Amino acid sequence: MAPSMRALCVGAALSVASATTPQAMLQRMWASNDLSAHSEAKPVMPNSYKLRLCNAYAWSAPLEMRRVQEPKLVEYPLPYKECHDYSLPLSDGDELQFRAGDLNIGTFFVKGLPAAPAMLLLVPHRKNAQSMAVVFDSHMYTQGDYPQVALVDAFTGLKPTSLYLKEKEHREALRFNSVITLTPGDYEVSMANSTGASQVARLKALQKERYVVIRVGNAANATDKAYLEDMVVFPHSSSGANAKALGAFFAAVALFALAGLEL
Repeated sequence: MAPSMRALCVGAALSVASATTPQAMLQRMWASNDLSAHSEAKPVMPNSYKLRLCNAYAWSAPLEMRRVQEPKLVEYPLPYKECHDYSLPLSDGDELQFRAGDLNIGTFFVKGLPAAPAMLLLVPHRKNAQSMAVVFDSHMYTQGDYPQVALVDAFTGLKPTSLYLKEKEHREALRFNSVITLTPGDYEVSMANSTGASQVARLKALQKERYVVIRVGNAANATDKAYLEDMVVFPHSSSGANAKALGAFFAAVALFALAGLEL
């Protein structure tokens, strides 16, 4: 491997047995619609956290997120393949309820929040190609000056796909369901499947910024162009940003702050 592409460390674990890999770092959980078994929120004003919600739920209706506890909040519907950063009051035990149109698809249970407010990533997507049940991938970005990128595979289907990161003339293979830390600079993210089809996106990694790259789509809707395999990169690169390329990127172990309840 060229010096400019030297990896420092990789590690983590994925919580779903059917999708585990040694390098997996994103936490996956099933949703639950049963709210009766959970106690009421503590009568303490919760801290405000930045929640990055990315809709990878392959369905025509946008997702609506509701905070069940006080103060009750209902966010504007988020269309498929879009992400948005919210500032939310959150405490351990809080429930975030999700709807797609008139369909109540599930609830995410907040657990293990850090004492200091941080950015939390939440990616709802379908459990499999035939099911309407929702699964959540979650991650807590760590503190630090270097850009961090979460790589999430939310595609429902068995089609294999490779993910690459390129900086100048150097290209490195990446693993989905992991997190990498980069040095600031200009990069190219590409995704290629077994048929040779590929998607390419520019990533301008800025100091202290947090990014997410998501593979989306639903194999069961192969004839519907709206749900073909695709790649989402957020936030979008800013053409006016001026970041100096330092000529290296590093894989880093991430910590998790969210947990969910299996059905």
